[in-house]
Amino acid sequence: SAMAARQVYKVAPIEALAPVGVSVADRVPRWLRITSGVSAVAVFAASIVVVVTQRGAASFIAMSAVFSAEIALGFALTAPIVKATAATARIFGSVGALAAATIERAPRRVWATVMTVVIAVVTTVAITGTNNDMISSARGIFAPVADVPVWVSANPPDSYPTDPLPQGLSDKVAAVPGVQRVIEGASGFAEVGGTRVMLDGFSAGTADPLFRALNEQVRAQVLAGRGVVLSQNLGNTLHVRAGEQLRMQTPHGVRQVTVLALVPYFSTVIGTVGMGLDQMRSWFDRPVTTTLEIAAAPGTDPNRLLADVRRAVPVPNFVYDGHAKLAGLEAPMHQSMFIANAVWIIVVLVAAVALLNTLTLSVLERRREIGVLRAMGS
Repeated sequence: SAMAARQVYKVAPIEALAPVGVSVADRVPRWLRITSGVSAVAVFAASIVVVVTQRGAASFIAMSAVFSAEIALGFALTAPIVKATAATARIFGSVGALAAATIERAPRRVWATVMTVVIAVVTTVAITGTNNDMISSARGIFAPVADVPVWVSANPPDSYPTDPLPQGLSDKVAAVPGVQRVIEGASGFAEVGGTRVMLDGFSAGTADPLFRALNEQVRAQVLAGRGVVLSQNLGNTLHVRAGEQLRMQTPHGVRQVTVLALVPYFSTVIGTVGMGLDQMRSWFDRPVTTTLEIAAAPGTDPNRLLADVRRAVPVPNFVYDGHAKLAGLEAPMHQSMFIANAVWIIVVLVAAVALLNTLTLSVLERRREIGVLRAMGS
């Protein structure tokens, strides 16, 4: 809009009488196009480097910079873009020849139309590609939960499992035929350094994604109570690194604990602190179990085991398989995509209106010419 307003007030009345393309206002200095093209290429290259090497806000800023570079590069290549568009139109016979003549008569309008389409296409590719990358990355992190035949929780699979299960349920489920082992786990909310976090209690052999992301040495240290692990985003928020001390407020006072590792764990809302289950229970006076992972004995039918465990677990607790657990962990990401998809739809609609407006104007402004051509054709 600013560029259009500048062009309007830049043109002197006498210059407006000149044919299109002849006026001084219609000519763009060569140095300006070259500078725009070189700058655009530099921004593209820098953005690619940032996206590949950086994480977080820097990569999003680089992705946004690509849109600006796209406009600048399109400005630098206005003449080739218009020529290519006209050449493409000529492929379609006599109708295309007429369209090509119209394109060459109004190069700036054609450039604006092409750039509108490019912006819509780039936005579509960026948003859908980002969503797909996010889903595939998160699925790779959460994949271990799908290997567990049966999960038991007081919460549905698409919610944080923070509500306690009935006492003695673990022993009751362990007695179900076909159950090889029952692994207990617990989750809960806490405040660390003024930040609300999720506490994740580990037991040996758990399929918890945060626990599976650790190497064997760190797993042993966590289960032994020698420290905790943090999701990477929480470590950045609290400004702590692996090997440093973290102060945690508990019902028994402030506890100093070593941060054993920062894990690139997908946290949709808040950060996560992982620790041994026994340590979590003793520090936070919460001797409860919020999840049960049930491993099947060799030769056991997973569907039958799921049905048997469901009969053994009292209502209103939830029993589901590993695939349902994985889908539940992905649910918050699908919800967050609604905003991105809304932006994408808005951009596409605006581009469609702009194209309709351009095509309508190109017809209304040429009514006399089209009428003469119809008469000649008749």
